[in-house]
Amino acid sequence: MIEKTLIQSGFARAHVSYASEAMAQQRMVYQLMSMWPGETPAQQIQSILEIGCGSGFLTRELVRRFAPERALINDLSPVWEEHVAPLFPSENWQFVAADAEEHNWEQQYHLIASSACIQWFSNPSLFLQSAYAQLLPGGVLLVSSFGADNLLEIRHLTGKGLDYPNLDTLLSGIKGCKSIESQENDRIQLRFQTPLAVLKHLKNTGVNRSHAQFWTPGQLRRFTEQYSQFQLEDGSFSLTYHPIYFCIQK
Repeated sequence: MIEKTLIQSGFARAHVSYASEAMAQQRMVYQLMSMWPGETPAQQIQSILEIGCGSGFLTRELVRRFAPERALINDLSPVWEEHVAPLFPSENWQFVAADAEEHNWEQQYHLIASSACIQWFSNPSLFLQSAYAQLLPGGVLLVSSFGADNLLEIRHLTGKGLDYPNLDTLLSGIKGCKSIESQENDRIQLRFQTPLAVLKHLKNTGVNRSHAQFWTPGQLRRFTEQYSQFQLEDGSFSLTYHPIYFCIQK
């Protein structure tokens, strides 16, 4: 079971550094938005629910693309409200700090969107099934998450990491969707000058459940030595992200 209090505290501590450090997550938003179904005009999207807004990478693009009459923006931690509030010029939006898996989303929406979030859920497949049910007819579910090779260097060295369901598993409970576009073969390789810079990056993006906390000097030394196997020809050290994307229309 994923300990969501640790997730909340990790991202809350990283809320100042996240926007500048989360390069892979920002790239994921641009790719996700490129999957928008061309036959669905932006003006049809009058209500939006965003799950796991963080510093607002996806929120910003949603505001640019659409002009909804109603927007509900969610994150587990309340610290992110100050990051997304300036993106809304009017009062047609609301921020809800809540566990999206447990919260009762009472209304239906033209668009439910989420980027780099549902990998933290206890049962992401069940959540997606519920989210699909919350869509209005013709509504769109636009989501990115991560696949099995995410942070593979860290998993190889520490034996720790999340269990990442593949795309078929994530979508197994959704039946009768009108259309789907998906991608799960992308890899984003970030480069760092030292192995310790890799750990600092993880901490500054809130990923500190097992990767960036409680390291003894001896553990750090061994980690640095072992991470040398991931040194690239230019002398930098790799960290791999494995994003997956999908767009479903009801």
